[in-house]
Amino acid sequence: MDKFVGEYNKLVRDGIPGIARAEGLRPVTRTLNDDEYLTRLYEKNFEEAKEVQESGGDIGELGDQLEVIRAIAKAKGYRWADVVDAADVKRQQRGGFDEKTYLEEITE
Repeated sequence: MDKFVGEYNKLVRDGIPGIARAEGLRPVTRTLNDDEYLTRLYEKNFEEAKEVQESGGDIGELGDQLEVIRAIAKAKGYRWADVVDAADVKRQQRGGFDEKTYLEEITE
C-alpha cells in the first residue's frame, strides 16, 4: 500500500480515488474549474506523450494519451467525430506520416 502514498498534485483518471480507497488509503481530491481543468489536461497530454516515447510506443500508453485527447476535445466542446474529420482534412491537404519523411532544410 505504501507505494501509492505521496503527494501527486496532478490530474488523474476518475477511478483512481476509488482504487486508493479500496486499498485502505485516503485520497484528498478537489474538482477543478473549467480553466484549470483544461490547463491540467494540456499538462497531462505532455506527460502521456513522454510515457509513450519512454515505453517505445506501448499500446497501453498510446491508449492513455488518446483518452487525454478525447477529454481535451470534450472540454473544448468538440464532438469526437469532428476531431477525426479535422485530422482527415489535414491528412488530405498535407498528407500523413506514412512515408517517414524527415525534412532537413528548405533552401532558395
